[in-house]
Amino acid sequence: MRSIIALKTGSELPLRLGFLIDSSNSQRNSGLYKLAVPAGSDFLNHILKGPNDKVFVVKVTTVPEASNFMSAGEFRNYRLRVAPEGGTSLYDGVGNACDLRMKTDELQPSRRVLVILSDGDDNMSHISRDEAIAKALGAGVIIFSVSTADDSSAPYVQGARGESTLEDFAEETGGEAFLHLNRKKIDQTFSALTEAINNIYFVTFEPADASEKGLHRIELKVSGKDKIRLRAPKGYYR
Repeated sequence: MRSIIALKTGSELPLRLGFLIDSSNSQRNSGLYKLAVPAGSDFLNHILKGPNDKVFVVKVTTVPEASNFMSAGEFRNYRLRVAPEGGTSLYDGVGNACDLRMKTDELQPSRRVLVILSDGDDNMSHISRDEAIAKALGAGVIIFSVSTADDSSAPYVQGARGESTLEDFAEETGGEAFLHLNRKKIDQTFSALTEAINNIYFVTFEPADASEKGLHRIELKVSGKDKIRLRAPKGYYR
C-alpha cells in the first residue's frame, strides 16, 4: 500500500443493508429461528437511522427472492412473512444479494452489509460457497452471520459444517459470525451486531499494484502493543 487517502467512520456513511433469511425446511423445527426472525425485524427498525439508509430482504428457499431497497419508513410498512418450506439455496441468495442489489447501488460510498440468518445449510445452489464469497468481495460487502442451528433443528442442520460456512462468510469479508447461540442470547446478539455495524470504518487507499486485475489479498496489522482485534475483508477485486 502506498498511502491512505481517506478514513471515514460509520456515522459518516449511509447504510446499505441486506437481511438474508433462510426460510427453507431446515428452519421448521428451530426454536432459535422462531425468536430470531422478529428480533431481526426489530433490529432493522432500530439500525436504519440516517435519511439515506436503506435495507432489502432476501428470502432463501429453493429459489432466493429479494425485495427492492427500502427506506426506514418503507420498511416499517413491509410485512416480513416467512414460512419455512423447500430446499436451501443459501449461496445463490448471497450471490444475488451482492450482484443484483449491492453492486448496482454505486451512487456514493456506503457501508454495504449483509446479515445472514441461517443454519449454514445449502443443498440447492448453482454456485459454490467460494463463488458466493468472491461476489461479496467484488461488491465490497461485509457479511455478518447469525446461526439458527440448535439441537431441535435436527435432522436437517449440518451442525459444525453449517456453522463453519457461516464463519467463512464472515471471516473472508471482514464481518463477524455469531455461533453456538441459545434462546437467551438472541437479543444480546442483535445488540452486538448493531454495535459492530455502527463501528465500521471506511478506508480509501492507493494500492501498490493498482494496475493488476483480479483478486488482491490484503492484511491489516495493528501497530503498538495494545491488544486490539480488527476485522477486515481478506481482499478486494479490481
